[in-house]
Amino acid sequence: MNRYFLFFGLIFLISCQPFNQQGASQMVTIQGTLNGYDTGTIIMTDPLDRNAASDTIQVTKGRFVWSGTVDSIKAVYLVIKDTPYDNGVHLFLEPGNVYVTGGKSSADIVQLSGTPENERLDSLNKVFDGLSKPLQGYGNAYAKAVQENDLATIDSLTQLYYKVSLQKKQALRNYIAQHGSSYATMFAMYNLYQYNPDGKSLQELYATLPPALQASPMGVKLKDRLDGALRTQIGGAAPDFILNDAKGNPVALSSLKGKYVLLDFWASWCVPCRFENKNLVKAYAGYKDKGFEILGLSIDTDRNAWQQAIAEDGLNWMHVIDQKARESEVYKLYTVGGIPMNFLIDKEGKIVGKGLRGKELETLLQQVL
Repeated sequence: MNRYFLFFGLIFLISCQPFNQQGASQMVTIQGTLNGYDTGTIIMTDPLDRNAASDTIQVTKGRFVWSGTVDSIKAVYLVIKDTPYDNGVHLFLEPGNVYVTGGKSSADIVQLSGTPENERLDSLNKVFDGLSKPLQGYGNAYAKAVQENDLATIDSLTQLYYKVSLQKKQALRNYIAQHGSSYATMFAMYNLYQYNPDGKSLQELYATLPPALQASPMGVKLKDRLDGALRTQIGGAAPDFILNDAKGNPVALSSLKGKYVLLDFWASWCVPCRFENKNLVKAYAGYKDKGFEILGLSIDTDRNAWQQAIAEDGLNWMHVIDQKARESEVYKLYTVGGIPMNFLIDKEGKIVGKGLRGKELETLLQQVL
Protein backbone atom coordinates (compact mmCIF):
# COMPACT_ATOMS: atom_id res chain seq x y z
CA MET A 1 0.00 0.00 0.00
CA ASN A 2 2.70 2.36 -1.04
CA ARG A 3 2.10 6.06 -1.56
CA TYR A 4 4.38 8.10 -3.74
CA PHE A 5 3.80 11.31 -1.82
CA LEU A 6 7.34 11.45 -0.44
CA PHE A 7 10.37 12.15 -2.59
CA PHE A 8 14.18 12.45 -1.96
CA GLY A 9 13.46 9.92 0.76
CA LEU A 10 11.44 12.53 2.62
CA ILE A 11 9.56 11.94 5.83
CA PHE A 12 6.26 13.39 7.05
CA LEU A 13 6.11 14.92 10.52
CA ILE A 14 3.77 14.05 13.34
CA SER A 15 2.00 17.28 14.09
CA CYS A 16 -1.13 18.76 15.52
CA GLN A 17 -3.80 21.28 14.74
CA PRO A 18 -6.20 22.56 17.39
CA PHE A 19 -9.85 21.72 17.12
CA ASN A 20 -12.53 24.35 17.63
CA GLN A 21 -12.87 23.10 21.19
CA GLN A 22 -9.28 23.15 22.35
CA GLY A 23 -8.34 20.16 24.49
CA ALA A 24 -11.61 18.28 23.85
CA SER A 25 -10.90 14.67 22.86
CA GLN A 26 -12.81 13.35 19.87
CA MET A 27 -13.21 9.91 18.35
CA VAL A 28 -11.29 8.72 15.28
CA THR A 29 -12.07 5.48 13.46
CA ILE A 30 -9.94 4.09 10.64
CA GLN A 31 -11.64 1.50 8.43
CA GLY A 32 -9.42 -0.21 5.86
CA THR A 33 -9.73 -2.66 2.99
CA LEU A 34 -6.61 -4.30 1.54
CA ASN A 35 -7.46 -6.11 -1.67
CA GLY A 36 -5.42 -9.28 -2.16
CA TYR A 37 -4.29 -9.36 1.47
CA ASP A 38 -5.91 -11.80 3.88
CA THR A 39 -4.55 -11.86 7.43
CA GLY A 40 -1.75 -10.02 9.15
CA THR A 41 -0.74 -7.04 11.24
CA ILE A 42 -0.41 -3.33 10.49
CA ILE A 43 2.01 -1.22 12.51
CA MET A 44 1.00 2.37 13.22
CA THR A 45 4.18 4.36 13.71
CA ASP A 46 5.54 7.80 14.38
CA PRO A 47 6.87 8.97 10.97
CA LEU A 48 9.90 10.49 12.70
CA ASP A 49 10.96 7.21 14.34
CA ARG A 50 10.63 4.06 12.29
CA ASN A 51 11.39 1.87 15.29
CA ALA A 52 8.74 3.29 17.60
CA ALA A 53 5.51 1.36 17.11
CA SER A 54 2.65 3.28 18.67
CA ASP A 55 -0.04 0.69 18.00
CA THR A 56 -0.84 -2.47 16.06
CA ILE A 57 -3.91 -3.23 13.98
CA GLN A 58 -5.03 -6.73 13.04
CA VAL A 59 -6.09 -7.46 9.46
CA THR A 60 -8.73 -10.17 9.02
CA LYS A 61 -9.95 -11.22 5.58
CA GLY A 62 -8.45 -8.10 4.09
CA ARG A 63 -10.18 -5.67 6.48
CA PHE A 64 -9.09 -3.76 9.56
CA VAL A 65 -10.53 -1.25 12.02
CA TRP A 66 -8.81 1.03 14.52
CA SER A 67 -10.52 3.41 16.94
CA GLY A 68 -9.13 5.93 19.38
CA THR A 69 -9.48 9.47 20.66
CA VAL A 70 -7.35 12.50 19.82
CA ASP A 71 -7.37 16.05 21.09
CA SER A 72 -5.60 17.33 17.98
CA ILE A 73 -4.98 16.16 14.43
CA LYS A 74 -1.96 13.90 14.06
CA ALA A 75 -0.12 12.41 11.12
CA VAL A 76 0.69 8.71 11.42
CA TYR A 77 2.21 6.08 9.16
CA LEU A 78 0.65 2.65 8.57
CA VAL A 79 2.75 -0.20 7.23
CA ILE A 80 2.09 -3.92 7.00
CA LYS A 81 4.34 -5.89 9.36
CA ASP A 82 7.31 -7.65 7.76
CA THR A 83 7.07 -5.66 4.52
CA PRO A 84 9.42 -2.86 3.36
CA TYR A 85 8.90 0.32 5.36
CA ASP A 86 8.25 2.34 2.21
CA ASN A 87 5.22 0.17 1.38
CA GLY A 88 2.99 2.16 3.70
CA VAL A 89 0.64 5.10 3.80
CA HIS A 90 0.59 8.39 5.70
CA LEU A 91 -2.75 9.64 6.93
CA PHE A 92 -4.24 12.02 9.48
CA LEU A 93 -5.85 10.95 12.73
CA GLU A 94 -8.70 13.40 12.34
CA PRO A 95 -12.06 13.23 14.16
CA GLY A 96 -14.56 11.13 12.24
CA ASN A 97 -14.33 8.06 10.04
CA VAL A 98 -11.21 7.68 7.91
CA TYR A 99 -11.39 5.16 5.06
CA VAL A 100 -8.32 3.48 3.55
CA THR A 101 -8.50 1.32 0.42
CA GLY A 102 -5.47 -0.40 -1.10
CA GLY A 103 -3.53 -3.65 -1.35
CA LYS A 104 -0.33 -5.28 -0.15
CA SER A 105 1.71 -4.57 -3.28
CA SER A 106 3.84 -1.41 -3.43
CA ALA A 107 2.31 -0.73 -6.85
CA ASP A 108 -1.24 -0.62 -5.42
CA ILE A 109 -3.03 2.68 -5.20
CA VAL A 110 -4.21 3.75 -1.77
CA GLN A 111 -7.28 5.93 -1.47
CA LEU A 112 -7.99 8.07 1.59
CA SER A 113 -11.43 9.48 2.30
CA GLY A 114 -13.91 10.36 5.00
CA THR A 115 -12.46 13.50 6.59
CA PRO A 116 -11.55 16.87 5.06
CA GLU A 117 -7.79 16.78 5.65
CA ASN A 118 -7.41 13.17 4.49
CA GLU A 119 -9.35 13.96 1.32
CA ARG A 120 -7.10 16.96 0.70
CA LEU A 121 -4.06 14.72 1.13
CA ASP A 122 -5.61 12.13 -1.17
CA SER A 123 -6.11 14.71 -3.93
CA LEU A 124 -2.42 15.55 -3.84
CA ASN A 125 -1.43 11.88 -3.77
CA LYS A 126 -3.41 11.22 -6.94
CA VAL A 127 -1.24 13.75 -8.77
CA PHE A 128 1.90 12.17 -7.35
CA ASP A 129 0.82 8.65 -8.32
CA GLY A 130 0.83 9.64 -11.99
CA LEU A 131 4.14 11.47 -11.77
CA SER A 132 5.86 8.63 -9.93
CA LYS A 133 5.04 5.81 -12.36
CA PRO A 134 8.30 6.33 -14.34
CA LEU A 135 10.23 5.75 -11.08
CA GLN A 136 8.78 2.35 -10.27
CA GLY A 137 11.73 0.05 -9.66
CA TYR A 138 14.11 3.03 -9.67
CA GLY A 139 15.87 2.17 -6.39
CA ASN A 140 16.75 -1.39 -7.38
CA ALA A 141 17.81 -0.35 -10.88
CA TYR A 142 20.02 2.43 -9.54
CA ALA A 143 21.69 0.19 -6.96
CA LYS A 144 22.32 -2.48 -9.63
CA ALA A 145 23.85 0.08 -12.00
CA VAL A 146 26.16 1.38 -9.27
CA GLN A 147 27.23 -2.15 -8.34
CA GLU A 148 28.03 -2.89 -11.98
CA ASN A 149 29.62 0.56 -12.52
CA ASP A 150 27.20 1.09 -15.43
CA LEU A 151 27.78 4.82 -15.83
CA ALA A 152 25.43 5.23 -18.80
CA THR A 153 22.50 3.73 -16.89
CA ILE A 154 23.36 5.71 -13.76
CA ASP A 155 23.36 8.94 -15.75
CA SER A 156 20.08 8.05 -17.43
CA LEU A 157 18.40 7.16 -14.13
CA THR A 158 19.76 10.30 -12.48
CA GLN A 159 18.37 12.51 -15.22
CA LEU A 160 14.99 10.75 -14.96
CA TYR A 161 14.98 11.28 -11.20
CA TYR A 162 15.76 14.99 -11.56
CA LYS A 163 13.04 15.37 -14.18
CA VAL A 164 10.39 13.71 -12.02
CA SER A 165 11.57 15.61 -8.94
CA LEU A 166 11.11 18.94 -10.74
CA GLN A 167 7.62 17.85 -11.81
CA LYS A 168 6.77 16.93 -8.23
CA LYS A 169 8.04 20.26 -6.93
CA GLN A 170 5.84 22.06 -9.43
CA ALA A 171 2.88 19.90 -8.41
CA LEU A 172 3.46 20.90 -4.78
CA ARG A 173 3.62 24.58 -5.74
CA ASN A 174 0.38 24.25 -7.71
CA TYR A 175 -1.31 22.46 -4.83
CA ILE A 176 -0.26 25.13 -2.33
CA ALA A 177 -1.46 27.91 -4.65
CA GLN A 178 -4.82 26.27 -5.30
CA HIS A 179 -5.76 24.96 -1.84
CA GLY A 180 -5.13 27.87 0.49
CA SER A 181 -4.37 27.38 4.17
CA SER A 182 -4.92 23.92 5.58
CA TYR A 183 -3.12 21.21 7.44
CA ALA A 184 -2.48 19.34 4.17
CA THR A 185 -1.10 22.53 2.61
CA MET A 186 1.45 22.84 5.41
CA PHE A 187 2.46 19.23 4.74
CA ALA A 188 2.98 20.18 1.11
CA MET A 189 5.05 23.21 2.12
CA TYR A 190 7.27 21.17 4.40
CA ASN A 191 7.89 18.55 1.74
CA LEU A 192 8.52 21.13 -0.98
CA TYR A 193 11.28 22.59 1.18
CA GLN A 194 12.55 19.39 2.76
CA TYR A 195 15.73 19.14 0.71
CA ASN A 196 17.98 22.11 -0.09
CA PRO A 197 15.29 24.71 0.76
CA ASP A 198 15.33 28.21 -0.67
CA GLY A 199 14.81 30.53 2.27
CA LYS A 200 13.35 33.49 0.42
CA SER A 201 10.60 31.58 -1.39
CA LEU A 202 9.73 29.60 1.75
CA GLN A 203 9.54 32.86 3.67
CA GLU A 204 6.99 34.19 1.17
CA LEU A 205 4.81 31.08 1.49
CA TYR A 206 5.10 30.93 5.26
CA ALA A 207 3.89 34.53 5.49
CA THR A 208 0.62 33.50 3.79
CA LEU A 209 -0.30 31.17 6.68
CA PRO A 210 -2.69 32.63 9.25
CA PRO A 211 -1.31 33.09 12.79
CA ALA A 212 -3.24 30.07 14.10
CA LEU A 213 -1.51 27.72 11.67
CA GLN A 214 1.89 29.34 12.23
CA ALA A 215 1.46 28.73 15.96
CA SER A 216 0.48 25.07 15.52
CA PRO A 217 3.18 22.44 16.10
CA MET A 218 3.48 21.85 12.35
CA GLY A 219 3.75 25.59 11.81
CA VAL A 220 6.53 25.77 14.40
CA LYS A 221 8.37 22.94 12.61
CA LEU A 222 7.98 24.80 9.33
CA LYS A 223 9.35 27.95 10.95
CA ASP A 224 12.39 25.99 12.15
CA ARG A 225 13.00 24.90 8.56
CA LEU A 226 12.58 28.49 7.38
CA ASP A 227 15.08 29.74 9.94
CA GLY A 228 17.55 27.07 8.86
CA ALA A 229 17.09 27.85 5.18
CA LEU A 230 17.77 31.53 5.79
CA ARG A 231 20.77 30.62 7.94
CA THR A 232 22.35 28.68 5.06
CA GLN A 233 21.23 30.94 2.22
CA ILE A 234 23.70 31.59 -0.61
CA GLY A 235 25.58 34.78 0.23
CA GLY A 236 25.40 34.22 3.98
CA ALA A 237 28.21 33.22 6.33
CA ALA A 238 28.63 29.46 6.74
CA PRO A 239 27.86 28.50 10.36
CA ASP A 240 31.01 27.36 12.13
CA PHE A 241 31.35 24.05 13.99
CA ILE A 242 33.97 21.70 15.41
CA LEU A 243 33.98 17.91 14.92
CA ASN A 244 36.64 15.23 15.31
CA ASP A 245 38.52 13.55 12.49
CA ALA A 246 39.37 9.83 12.31
CA LYS A 247 42.22 10.27 14.82
CA GLY A 248 40.05 12.14 17.31
CA ASN A 249 41.54 15.54 16.52
CA PRO A 250 39.08 18.48 16.53
CA VAL A 251 38.59 20.23 13.19
CA ALA A 252 36.89 23.63 12.95
CA LEU A 253 35.32 24.70 9.67
CA SER A 254 36.66 28.21 10.29
CA SER A 255 40.23 26.85 10.30
CA LEU A 256 39.92 26.40 6.53
CA LYS A 257 39.30 30.09 5.76
CA GLY A 258 41.44 31.30 2.88
CA LYS A 259 40.41 28.35 0.69
CA TYR A 260 37.30 27.42 -1.23
CA VAL A 261 35.81 24.58 0.82
CA LEU A 262 33.15 22.07 -0.14
CA LEU A 263 31.36 20.92 3.02
CA ASP A 264 30.01 17.53 1.95
CA PHE A 265 27.39 15.66 4.04
CA TRP A 266 27.41 11.94 3.24
CA ALA A 267 27.46 8.39 4.66
CA SER A 268 28.95 5.06 3.65
CA TRP A 269 25.50 3.41 3.32
CA CYS A 270 24.14 6.14 1.01
CA VAL A 271 24.26 4.80 -2.58
CA PRO A 272 23.82 8.23 -4.28
CA CYS A 273 26.58 9.59 -2.01
CA ARG A 274 28.97 6.86 -3.09
CA PHE A 275 28.23 7.59 -6.73
CA GLU A 276 28.72 11.34 -6.23
CA ASN A 277 32.09 10.57 -4.66
CA LYS A 278 33.35 9.80 -8.17
CA ASN A 279 32.57 13.40 -9.19
CA LEU A 280 34.19 14.78 -6.04
CA VAL A 281 37.38 12.78 -6.64
CA LYS A 282 37.62 14.25 -10.13
CA ALA A 283 36.94 17.81 -8.94
CA TYR A 284 39.44 17.53 -6.10
CA ALA A 285 42.17 16.26 -8.40
CA GLY A 286 41.61 19.18 -10.74
CA TYR A 287 41.41 22.00 -8.19
CA LYS A 288 43.20 20.99 -4.99
CA ASP A 289 46.31 22.88 -6.09
CA LYS A 290 44.26 26.00 -6.85
CA GLY A 291 43.00 26.64 -3.34
CA PHE A 292 40.17 24.08 -3.18
CA GLU A 293 39.54 21.77 -0.21
CA ILE A 294 36.82 19.29 0.70
CA LEU A 295 35.64 18.62 4.23
CA GLY A 296 33.63 15.41 4.26
CA LEU A 297 31.13 15.22 7.12
CA SER A 298 29.85 11.69 7.63
CA ILE A 299 26.70 10.86 9.57
CA ASP A 300 27.67 7.18 9.78
CA THR A 301 27.07 5.45 13.08
CA ASP A 302 29.65 2.78 12.19
CA ARG A 303 33.18 4.23 12.20
CA ASN A 304 34.65 1.16 10.51
CA ALA A 305 32.18 1.38 7.62
CA TRP A 306 32.99 5.11 7.31
CA GLN A 307 36.74 4.56 7.13
CA GLN A 308 36.34 1.61 4.77
CA ALA A 309 34.24 3.75 2.37
CA ILE A 310 36.87 6.52 2.46
CA ALA A 311 39.53 4.00 1.43
CA GLU A 312 37.41 2.24 -1.19
CA ASP A 313 36.34 5.47 -2.90
CA GLY A 314 39.76 7.12 -2.70
CA LEU A 315 38.57 10.18 -0.78
CA ASN A 316 41.93 11.79 -0.09
CA TRP A 317 40.71 14.91 1.65
CA MET A 318 39.74 16.01 5.16
CA HIS A 319 37.05 14.06 6.98
CA VAL A 320 35.06 14.42 10.20
CA ILE A 321 32.24 12.31 11.59
CA ASP A 322 29.19 12.83 13.77
CA GLN A 323 27.81 9.46 14.85
CA LYS A 324 24.53 11.01 16.01
CA ALA A 325 23.47 10.59 12.37
CA ARG A 326 20.43 12.73 11.53
CA GLU A 327 20.30 13.92 15.13
CA SER A 328 23.67 15.61 14.55
CA GLU A 329 23.66 19.24 15.66
CA VAL A 330 25.64 20.21 12.54
CA TYR A 331 23.18 18.32 10.33
CA LYS A 332 20.40 20.37 11.91
CA LEU A 333 22.47 23.58 11.88
CA TYR A 334 22.73 23.33 8.09
CA THR A 335 19.10 22.20 7.67
CA VAL A 336 20.13 19.08 5.76
CA GLY A 337 16.98 17.25 4.67
CA GLY A 338 18.76 14.36 2.97
CA ILE A 339 22.13 13.23 1.69
CA PRO A 340 24.18 13.75 -0.36
CA MET A 341 24.13 17.45 0.37
CA ASN A 342 26.93 19.99 0.11
CA PHE A 343 27.80 23.65 0.52
CA LEU A 344 30.56 25.47 -1.36
CA ILE A 345 32.13 28.10 0.89
CA ASP A 346 34.44 30.86 -0.40
CA LYS A 347 37.72 32.14 1.07
CA GLU A 348 35.88 34.56 3.36
CA GLY A 349 33.58 31.86 4.75
CA LYS A 350 30.47 32.75 2.74
CA ILE A 351 28.22 30.18 1.06
CA VAL A 352 28.43 30.53 -2.73
CA GLY A 353 26.77 27.27 -3.79
CA LYS A 354 24.70 24.42 -2.34
CA GLY A 355 23.30 21.09 -3.43
CA LEU A 356 25.84 20.77 -6.25
CA ARG A 357 25.58 17.46 -8.12
CA GLY A 358 27.29 15.95 -11.14
CA LYS A 359 29.10 18.56 -13.23
CA GLU A 360 27.61 21.48 -11.30
CA LEU A 361 30.51 21.60 -8.84
CA GLU A 362 33.22 21.71 -11.49
CA THR A 363 31.31 24.33 -13.46
CA LEU A 364 31.15 26.59 -10.42
CA LEU A 365 34.79 25.94 -9.51
CA GLN A 366 35.80 26.97 -13.03
CA GLN A 367 34.11 30.32 -12.41
CA VAL A 368 35.61 31.09 -9.00
CA LEU A 369 39.10 29.59 -9.23
